[in-house]
Amino acid sequence: MPAARAWCAFALCLTAVCTEPVAAQTPRVELEAVDRALGDAWSRRDVNTLMTFYADSAFTMWTGERIRRGKGEIRTFWQDLWADSSFAVVSGERTSFEMSDGGDMAYMGGRSTFRRKIDGVVANRAGGWVTIWRKLGGRWVIATEVWNLSG
Repeated sequence: MPAARAWCAFALCLTAVCTEPVAAQTPRVELEAVDRALGDAWSRRDVNTLMTFYADSAFTMWTGERIRRGKGEIRTFWQDLWADSSFAVVSGERTSFEMSDGGDMAYMGGRSTFRRKIDGVVANRAGGWVTIWRKLGGRWVIATEVWNLSG
């Protein structure tokens, strides 16, 4: 029995020496995962989950509309937009992602095409977006978001 204990102790020591520590995620990798989760909530039109990604003081602005400030106004904006049966995402692509040197702020931007009724006409409209992220209380949250439809 003492030999078995010695082998167990040796195996534990060998495991401790040969096992590499798990590397912490970089802020960029962490935010990319958060952004994917945001996209999942957005594609499901899950406003409750979507709102967890916004800072309490966030604001968002859509082409030709007033700035929405705070989670309450932002929630109403998304609910109203998603209630519009003509609204659909046709395509989207992130084209930029910049991280601050301190790793606590970032912006992402991209191009998108939406189908939406504007001025009584349903049509595809190309545009772009910019999202500014901040890390607050250990979490990545959206501080500012701007959407632009150009066509």
